[in-house]
Amino acid sequence: MTVKTTLLAFTLGTLGAIAPTMVATANPVVEAETTAGTNDSFATREMLPAGTTHVLGSLVIGADLEASDYQFSGQLAPDEADFYTIPNLPPNQPFYAWTDNSNSGIDTVMGTFNGDQLLQVDDDGAPVGNGLASAVGGTVNPDGTIRIGVSGFPDFSFDGMADPPPSFPGDPLPSSNFTPQGGDYSVYLQLGTSSPMDIDVETADYTFAETLIPGNVDVITLDDLPAGESFVVWIDNSDSGVDTMLGWFDATGDMVDFNDDGSPLGNGLGSILVGEVADDGSLEFRVTLFPDFDFTGEYTGRMPEMPSFEPRPHGVAGEYDLYVKLGIDSLPGDVDFYTFPGLQPGSEFVAEVTLANFDPMLGWFDDQGQLITVDDDGGEGVYPRLVGTVPSSGQVTLAVTSFADFEFDGSHQAVSDYVLRFDAPTR
Repeated sequence: MTVKTTLLAFTLGTLGAIAPTMVATANPVVEAETTAGTNDSFATREMLPAGTTHVLGSLVIGADLEASDYQFSGQLAPDEADFYTIPNLPPNQPFYAWTDNSNSGIDTVMGTFNGDQLLQVDDDGAPVGNGLASAVGGTVNPDGTIRIGVSGFPDFSFDGMADPPPSFPGDPLPSSNFTPQGGDYSVYLQLGTSSPMDIDVETADYTFAETLIPGNVDVITLDDLPAGESFVVWIDNSDSGVDTMLGWFDATGDMVDFNDDGSPLGNGLGSILVGEVADDGSLEFRVTLFPDFDFTGEYTGRMPEMPSFEPRPHGVAGEYDLYVKLGIDSLPGDVDFYTFPGLQPGSEFVAEVTLANFDPMLGWFDDQGQLITVDDDGGEGVYPRLVGTVPSSGQVTLAVTSFADFEFDGSHQAVSDYVLRFDAPTR
């Protein structure tokens, strides 16, 4: 099966472009947070002009990452791990450290150590870079040191070799009766490279536009490819936000590798794989919904059986910057609160997030700041939607955050733009 099409996908940069047409007959308000925390609580909520129907908002980095306490520049070699030790610090003081791979796009893995003991490991958690940089949080060791290791994916043992993670680093597993949301997605395959930084939807060799239905597993098979040719295959879930899993299978039906949330495109829940074409010139990929680790269409919540990895030197090489900030051990997330005034009491209102490159959540608060209700995926795909009755005050207060911040206190690390739509009769 060979398909070649051209698709236009929503990205962060298109929010501003679509706004004039989307709100041509409405009263849009653009949130312009100059610092993190402008409207991140009920007490500091933003009062919108009466009749507002759309808000173009943004969840921002919840800390001043420019004010780091330590900064190092590194050059990662393909078969090595780099280590950094910062001495003479107060024991047990919290810290947060991250890599920035903006210049090279390399896929880093990062760990914290107490001596030679690995304490924490992260692959793609950094708030900066192309989505493949790393971040860790912790506390200063009892001897007053911070020891950090930086290596290339998938060197989770920090010995310069490619190996599986010591424990599954993906999303928390939901209950066994969980049924995920389906939705549209696109698969792109690019030959001749094994580097995610080289991917480009405009020059992809194969493109597939698909719709994933709960209980189904999509299979994509390619034949007559150059044997041994390197490839990158990735998913863009920007339109629906669907949480995909991507598997690579050999001719006998055995899984070669899989990925959950590694794609640099979409809302962070898309998938990506790199490898080489089989000797018979074929490739088979299967796409399913999280948490179907067995690619059977059943969401049992079982931990996956990791594919076998043949030890080899990791192949990542390139420049990166390492930053350490004292006083925090995690990155506080942003929450945006808005009040829509001048509404008709007793009338119905509808609020929903219609565009976002993350998994948004929407909360409705009463006039005293008490949370009335929360919605996660009541709209299209992973987008939230709330329907309620305007109270006697004639105003509705809503808050936008990211999964799984159910308390609306910033317990997340999403950084992205979004569109909030609100519909209710005015007085």
